[in-house]
Amino acid sequence: MLSAIVAVVGIVLAGNVVLTLALARRMKELENSGGSRHGDPFPARGTRVGRFAAVDLDGTTLTNQDLLEGVTFAAFLMPGCGPCEEVRSALHGLSPQQGQLMVFVAGDAANPETQKIVGSLPDRARVLVASAAGDLFSAFGVTAFPTVMKLVNGVVEMAASRVEARQAHAAEVAG
Repeated sequence: MLSAIVAVVGIVLAGNVVLTLALARRMKELENSGGSRHGDPFPARGTRVGRFAAVDLDGTTLTNQDLLEGVTFAAFLMPGCGPCEEVRSALHGLSPQQGQLMVFVAGDAANPETQKIVGSLPDRARVLVASAAGDLFSAFGVTAFPTVMKLVNGVVEMAASRVEARQAHAAEVAG
């Protein structure tokens, strides 16, 4: 009986060592690649926004053509997303000088959670609510929430999961 217990413990420990080594190798790969790889959830810098047409909450149609001139700060949020709450709060700190502000909310406009997000956004934000599975989010290359982007003339200049990363980039560009 004791030898069976020792054998099971030995197998568990060997499995633990194998998994630890695999994790260490994976972390080394990520470190060497700068932390991104093919599965990176954010669109790459230089990616042009794809074709789309959507209607904002004011009833105005927005298309990819509307993004071809100037700087746009875009935030992609979703109800029930904890980190989206932080981004939503940080949007109030963005000044109009940083570009136009657009917020894309994945959800149903009739959903109370979606309405809560929409109601707490800055007044200057142009807000669109759409299905996350639709063409709108795929046109921007959004695969994770939250995603924040700085677009210059319809091209991704920066994409991240936090507003602070965007603000730091803006200061870097200005300085």
